[in-house]
Formats: sequence, C-alpha cells, structure tokens
Amino acid sequence: MTKYNYSDLLLQWCKVYETSGFSLVPCIGKRPLKPWKEAQKRQQKLEDIKDILKKHDYKINLGVVPLSEFVIVDIDSIDKFVKESSLPWDVHTLIEFTARGVHLLFRTNNKTSEIKKLSWGEIRGRNGYTVVTPSITDGFRRFWTYTSVENAIRVFTDRDFEKIKPLTSEEWEMYLKDLPLIENFLPPDDPPKRSASVKELGKGKTRNRKDITEVRGVLFDLLKNFYNRGYRHLMILYLAGGLRKAGFSEDEATEILKAFYENDEERKDRVIAIKTTYEKPLEEVAFSRIFEDVLLPQIQNEVEALKVYEHIKKALELTVENEHSFEVLGYKQISPSEIYFYLWDRRQRRVREISSNAGNGVWA
Repeated sequence: MTKYNYSDLLLQWCKVYETSGFSLVPCIGKRPLKPWKEAQKRQQKLEDIKDILKKHDYKINLGVVPLSEFVIVDIDSIDKFVKESSLPWDVHTLIEFTARGVHLLFRTNNKTSEIKKLSWGEIRGRNGYTVVTPSITDGFRRFWTYTSVENAIRVFTDRDFEKIKPLTSEEWEMYLKDLPLIENFLPPDDPPKRSASVKELGKGKTRNRKDITEVRGVLFDLLKNFYNRGYRHLMILYLAGGLRKAGFSEDEATEILKAFYENDEERKDRVIAIKTTYEKPLEEVAFSRIFEDVLLPQIQNEVEALKVYEHIKKALELTVENEHSFEVLGYKQISPSEIYFYLWDRRQRRVREISSNAGNGVWA
C-alpha cells in the first residue's frame, strides 16, 4: 500500500469528507481554529480552509460536521455504554477508534438532528462537530475501520488495535454507501430502554409443551454435573427464581426442575423451595446468585462459570437482571469485554458489601 505523509493524508481525507457531504472544521487538538458555527450553516469545503491549512503547514487536526444524511455516535464511556445502551452489538458500520473511545457512523432520516447527550456519550448531527481521521489526539492517531460494535468494544477494551485494518479514504468512501440507519436502533425521540421494571419481569408468557420440554432438556444438560451435595438446594432455589422471572408458572417450573430432583432423597425440600419462590414478592426473588453461589465454587474459573451462566439466561430468555446494574447484552458467544465488565461489576459489588459490613462492625 502506498504510504503518505501526514499532509498528504490530511488533504486526501478532506476531499473525501467534502464529497461525502461533511463540513470541514480545522482544529488544534480538539479546538476549532475558526468559528465552527459557519460549518453548521453551510458546507465548509477544502477551498474554504486552505489558508488555515497552509498557515499551520498542514500540521493540524480535522473536525467534521455531518450536514445531511449522517450522524456520528461518540462513545466516550465504554463502561456505561456496555451497561446502558440499547444499540445491538451485532450491528456492523464504519467505526473510528480514538484514544478514549470509539465513533460510530450511521445514516439518518433526520436532516436537522441536534446533539443528543447520553450517559455514555452523544449522538451528533449537524449541531456538533467531531475530530476525525487522520487527526492525532492524546498521542493516538485516529483511524476508521468497518466492523461490528461488539468487536470494536472488544478491541478497544483489550487495546488490541494491531488486529484491526485501518481503512484508506477510498475504502471508507466505499463503505459509506451502505451504512445502517440509526433510527432502526435509537429512535431520536424515544430511544428504547434495555431495562424493565420488576413488575414487567413477572408477566407470564403463553408456552406450549415443546417450550417446557426444551427448556427442561437444555437446563438439565447444562447443569446436571453441578447438582451436587451442598449445592442442590441453592441450584433449585435460584433456577426457580429465574423461571419465575422468565414468566413460567409454578407448575411449569416444578415440571422443569423435576429433572434434577426426581431421584433426590430430599425432593420434598426442593418442592418447598420452588413453592416459596413463587409465594414471595418478585423483588425478593434471586436468580443471578447462582453464578457466585453454585457455578463459581464448583467450576473455579470465572470466565467458564460466566459462560455457563449466560447459557442458562439464554435458555430462560432472560434479558434483564433487575437486582444488579450490569446487564448482559443479547445471547451470543461472550466476548472478552463482556466478561471483563461483568467481573468488574461483580467485584465492585463485593467491595461495597465488605465496606458496608465493616461499617456495621461485622468485618474485622
């Protein structure tokens, strides 16, 4: 591939952004060198900023304002994005890596879209500018690639940038033609929430015999090797909680879990555990502790235990853990970044528990 110096790259990208309908904003660092509101009102082209480029010997950064059919999603908190965003992780689009986060480029139907501030970043239309490739900020040269949101988060989390192929300006322009529409994922006026209320979690579903038989088989195959003395009661208790949250009735849960305890000498206790789970308020029903209290002690490997836990959630069609802040996104092969954030959240909760106990004179 032909190599270019920075000046050549800057000019090349300026031309591509211009022809793609972006307004150009010359910057030092992230600060505009001219009032960027002009770039919002009418497209600033290479011709309009050439004097500034020459004055600074082309050693400046470049910002853009999407004037027409594009929006830039700026993720500046990967942690919060993982926990709170409703954007599907399997979406492929043009993605730019920065020193502190990533940018996602989408098409939009909203030609005058304003900045939409979110807990994890913001969505910028024509009312915001973004410093873009080939700019260098915080010692990091920004670059575009085409990949999934999941892979981008994994790469950024692991700082594994050498595995990503940066796009040339020509390649970037080619991908630009078929970008997904942001309104399909984040409607501008009412973005979908990933969380649900506790009451919503308790709503039942209409299930047929095939559903019940399938869930019973999947759960038994997953967990039969962990139904051991010292863990049996907790396993049934937590699985009953998961089944209730997933909308299964008490009779359905009993039928499903009977696969584990039908030959158990303490089966009466197991039936009582299911019954009490369905009698208590839904807010008090536990499920996720099966990870810490049943799986982790027996598997003794956090990553492998989490994989089993996720398969359980998939079988139950559980998409929300209301008792914890972390929510696993979708049901797919678990990426290192998802595991990282789950374990980070779990450890943080454990630290808070220890601190709380210490304050009460329990922890010595």
